[in-house]
Amino acid sequence: MRICSYLSIRAIMITDYHANWSGCHTGAFHGRQESQVRKKFRCVVRFVAAIPWRVEDFCSPRGTYRVRFTVEDPTARIHAFAYAEDGEKFFDGYLSADVLSSKLNKLLGVAISVDGKEIKDAARNPPWVQCCLISHYLKCCKICDTKLVGQQV
Repeated sequence: MRICSYLSIRAIMITDYHANWSGCHTGAFHGRQESQVRKKFRCVVRFVAAIPWRVEDFCSPRGTYRVRFTVEDPTARIHAFAYAEDGEKFFDGYLSADVLSSKLNKLLGVAISVDGKEIKDAARNPPWVQCCLISHYLKCCKICDTKLVGQQV
């Protein structure tokens, strides 16, 4: 299984990364062989789902981000968590539900009409984005050192 293979696809960048990426590995993600070893990977992936699905529920009652994303590349799908400080960094702080919803829709490739409403039953087209993941266990990673900043061409 490879999740962070290098892709020669022109990515639509909607994330920003921090200087900590210098320690990231690029290339294959081998979660099965090294399930007890934590490694940091710089990846090009698509975000295809988020749980919870309502942005109002992204934070716990104590105000801690806790979101599970499903991310994919052409070789596999895994779950990646945006949790606590890494979630705060990823979403660029604690935002209003409207702003957070807009960012999430762009990240998941939700079709939006001119007046800003979601187009029902439209096909999704999530953009390819770079992010940094720390592997923890088989098919489980944490998003780190990555910030969602908005869509750029």
